[in-house]
Amino acid sequence: MRISVEFHLSFEYSALQQLRQAADHCGFEGIWDYDHFCGPAELAEPTFEGWTTLATMAAVTQRTRIVPLVTGVIYGHPAILAKRAVTVDHICVGQLNLGIGAGWHEAEHYGPGVPAATIARPTRTVRRPRLASMAFGRG
Repeated sequence: MRISVEFHLSFEYSALQQLRQAADHCGFEGIWDYDHFCGPAELAEPTFEGWTTLATMAAVTQRTRIVPLVTGVIYGHPAILAKRAVTVDHICVGQLNLGIGAGWHEAEHYGPGVPAATIARPTRTVRRPRLASMAFGRG
C-alpha cells in the first residue's frame, strides 16, 4: 500500500517545511499540495501559491514524490505550466507527478480576477499538442 499526505497551504511556511520533512523521513509515498487561488474556505482563507511551494518542498525532501493536486489548466499558458513542471522535476530529481485538472471552481476565479469565460476553455488548452513536448524538452 502506498500512502501520501496533503498539507494545507494556509499553514505557516515554517510549519509546512517541518511537516514535509517529517513526511519524507517517515517514508510517505508522496506529498501533495493543491494549486488553487484560495483554500477550501473560499477567498476568506489566505493560501500560498501552489507551484512555488512545490519547488520549495522539492528542495527539502529526498524520497517522496511531489504532486500538485491538481493544477487548473486555465490558470496560465500551457508553456508556462510545462516550464514550471520541468523546473520542479529537476529540483526533486525526477520525483514530480503532474496532475492537471479543469479549474472548474468558478467562485475561486473572482478574487484574482480570472475571467469566468475561461472556465469553458480547459479542453482546448489540454489538447494543445505542444504541452507534452515542451514539458520534456522536445518543443
